[in-house]
Amino acid sequence: MFKFDFPPINVRRNPLAPGTITLLFKSKGILWGNWALDVSVILLILPFGLTMLCSERDSLTDYYYYPDNIKRHPSVCTVYPQYEKHAFSDISLEALRSMAQPLIHFLLLALFFHCSWTLAISAAPILPTGWSSTFKCIIDSSTSRVLSGRSFTSGSLTLDQCISTCDQGGFLYAGAEYGSECYCGNSISTANGGGAEVSASECSTNCTGNSQQKCGASYRMTLYSKTMAASPIPSGWNKSFCTIDQSTRVLGGYTYKDNSMTPGNCITACAQHNSTLAGVENGNECYCGNTVIRAYPTKDSDCRIACAGDGSQYCGGTSRLMVYIKVLAPTAPTGPDAWTLKAGGNSGVLSVMTHVAVATNDTMLVIDRKENNPLLKADGKPAWGAVWNLQSNTARPLNLTTHSFCSSGNFLSNGTLVNFGGHPFVYRNGELVSDGQQGVRLFNPCPASGNCDIYENPTRIRLTSNRWYPTSARLHDGSVVIIGGMTIADWTNSASVNNPSYEFFPPKNINGYNGLQIPSQFFKDTLPHNTYPHVYALPNKKLFVAANNQAMLLDWEKNVETRLPNFPNGQRVVYPMNAAGVLLPLTPGNNYTPEVLICGGSHISDTLRGEQINAQQDYASAQCSRMVLDSNGIAGGWKVEYMPEPRVLSDGVLLPNGKILIINGGRTGVADARQDYASAQCSRMVIDSAGIAAGWKVEYMPEPRILSDGVLLPNGKVLIINGGRTGAAGYANAQNRIGDSNADNPTFTPLLYDPALPVGQRFTQANMPTSNIGRLYHSVATLLPSGAILIGGSNPNDDMQTRPWASEYRVEYLNPPYMSATRPTYTGLPAMVNYGTTFSISVSIPASSNSVKVILMDLGFITHSVHMDQKAVELVSTLSADRRTLTIVGPPNAPIYSPGPGWIFVVVDDIPSVAQRLMIGTGASPPKDDAAIANMLAKTANPISGPHF
Repeated sequence: MFKFDFPPINVRRNPLAPGTITLLFKSKGILWGNWALDVSVILLILPFGLTMLCSERDSLTDYYYYPDNIKRHPSVCTVYPQYEKHAFSDISLEALRSMAQPLIHFLLLALFFHCSWTLAISAAPILPTGWSSTFKCIIDSSTSRVLSGRSFTSGSLTLDQCISTCDQGGFLYAGAEYGSECYCGNSISTANGGGAEVSASECSTNCTGNSQQKCGASYRMTLYSKTMAASPIPSGWNKSFCTIDQSTRVLGGYTYKDNSMTPGNCITACAQHNSTLAGVENGNECYCGNTVIRAYPTKDSDCRIACAGDGSQYCGGTSRLMVYIKVLAPTAPTGPDAWTLKAGGNSGVLSVMTHVAVATNDTMLVIDRKENNPLLKADGKPAWGAVWNLQSNTARPLNLTTHSFCSSGNFLSNGTLVNFGGHPFVYRNGELVSDGQQGVRLFNPCPASGNCDIYENPTRIRLTSNRWYPTSARLHDGSVVIIGGMTIADWTNSASVNNPSYEFFPPKNINGYNGLQIPSQFFKDTLPHNTYPHVYALPNKKLFVAANNQAMLLDWEKNVETRLPNFPNGQRVVYPMNAAGVLLPLTPGNNYTPEVLICGGSHISDTLRGEQINAQQDYASAQCSRMVLDSNGIAGGWKVEYMPEPRVLSDGVLLPNGKILIINGGRTGVADARQDYASAQCSRMVIDSAGIAAGWKVEYMPEPRILSDGVLLPNGKVLIINGGRTGAAGYANAQNRIGDSNADNPTFTPLLYDPALPVGQRFTQANMPTSNIGRLYHSVATLLPSGAILIGGSNPNDDMQTRPWASEYRVEYLNPPYMSATRPTYTGLPAMVNYGTTFSISVSIPASSNSVKVILMDLGFITHSVHMDQKAVELVSTLSADRRTLTIVGPPNAPIYSPGPGWIFVVVDDIPSVAQRLMIGTGASPPKDDAAIANMLAKTANPISGPHF
């Protein structure tokens, strides 16, 4: 018969894990038959079969038993009442103490009767004051020890004994190895491969004095450190990306080694040598430079060697360089150069806005998904489309009939907005929404006071096949090409659901395909990540197309694909690793030569499945790749720059003054979560023969970004906004998700890129406001006729959710400094301007102005970080002697600006006017081939015939 002798139980809160309790026994022992525990231990009594043992250093996992819920957590058990949903932090210690001993009694008695319970001693050591409970398993070199201060061997070694001995000796680090060896030191040596962190499972040898503790293994050390205040990163510097560093160094400037190395020390040294880039490697090495010579970005977890000068920080890895970049840090916006952010109401549409297109001076089309949206149609059912009033910040519901989510859109030459493709059928809220994957939806914009609506007729107007996540572009004849996508919704593409083709609206009889889709080898070669490609119509009538880490020129009139150099460093730029992309402004000064800029995305391997991507740790890319699309530019390849931070799912906005605003997105994930970091790379290419010969130019943003938007501004700059730093696009796939979001670590501060400045000076966040709204998957940003930038959306969920990251209804307006300046005005704009024709407008501009430009812009159709048809073209103009009249020449030809609606900004000394809408061309409808339409209808199925996938 068992005899139970219960000691007093000390109940403590754990400061490292708020809301938890620890049961600490201090007594002569607990008697269980003839077995006694005579030491002070943390004791957990757990019912086998009903719950799990709180194991050391395990992932956060939930297990339930009556009456408590225990979550495994490093060194502690988190205890919550199962039926009351509040944590133990809401219960007084007195109450905990009164309930603890009866609880232990209950568990031990149940153990006796069920004969299936386990008594376990926690492996967590009792730590001296100031020591961190977090440990690492690291490699110890066979020729030079990682810790060289003091060592001893004991046949009864415990972690407690080793750490206490090192602490009493005044050391900062304690390491246990091979079960019986203890080492102390004040710095970590990385000589001969030592110091690198490995999986905790490699430290698998039981301590000789406590079999529940692990004391390293052969040349593997269980390392604890005394908590130190990490040396701060100097102001104005950001961590950017981890990269493979080989014989050709990533940074080629000043370098040194130091056994007191920290990132802060390295950055300080590089700053003293006038470097804008700093990198730490191998624990004790520092490298400086002003340009990245050659980078092969890799996972952030590859840069996990402890710094020789501070084991709580990481200093790169073996042949792995952690790069830091200098950037003008965001400041509180003040003075005439301040950008401002203001609230813009509530859209009333799920995700606020997933697809948007500015339609008139005061309205914008919004399309979303059929879900539990608060905006209701006249029949009382939730709407999934709306007209947004830019003046009143209110929404008027539209009456779509097919599921328009995950679609594309463009204006035709006659001004009709057409929405292509979409989502499978869905039944929600008592309403069946028909399959929209072959959908074609027409919308003729009207003033805010009007009642214009969506027109659909799938029996006569449809696509040839299902297209989920396609991209489309307006062509020089006023029609639209629809490219790529999938035949069914999935996290990413595969051969079984790929739609490697393109088609036209209205259908064309071209290249032997009479009204039907035309196959594309490019969209077979770019699997699996090739949906929502970046597509730009070029002045030579061809299309620039980017998918995965590849790019091509498509001569759609001849069905010829010309491959361009791949994006440098494995930068992946489309869903689910969405990068911000723009076609830089076309001007008479650059002879209307196209140059493409792609910023952010991810360097994550495209062989990984969604569940293998870490939402919190897989970084986005900070790379910007740029190429002039002529023969010389393409031959030279992509030119690379780096953003101040990685971004994914962000947007690039071309401003009226020609600058580019990069906004939205996050730092991690793909369109999925927290730790897989986005890319900070920007790739840029001039798309002519010289530019293609020169290839991609690569820059790096100050931080990685994924899911961002690139918005062209009227002054020629680019705004990069929205998105995050880690993870990927999509939801409910990745590891370590926040709610369902595959991405995390939102980038709250926009980034401005000036393509005219020298490399190293193009990015700034100075005077940029910081939002408190995370804009991740399904967020948008667009330039408005006023010159402000509308920001909306974000919904990485299957339906409306309030948990992080929540379905986001709030709308914001970002106002560049020119919004508060004295702005030029004009009158007399004709409603229609044909190519090469001359017209005049009356202007009011400051007498002291120097530069006067006229910018024609297409504000585009925006969704999923893709800005379809976004374009800026500078028109030839002459200012009269009295400075009151501008004589302007229409665009030279249709390939430079496709016929259809446009917006005219008059930009004076970088300050744009409010834009006015006009039609470019004759306003005629695009060519219509009745025979091609008839053949398409005869050989394709009517998608409205019934719900199907």
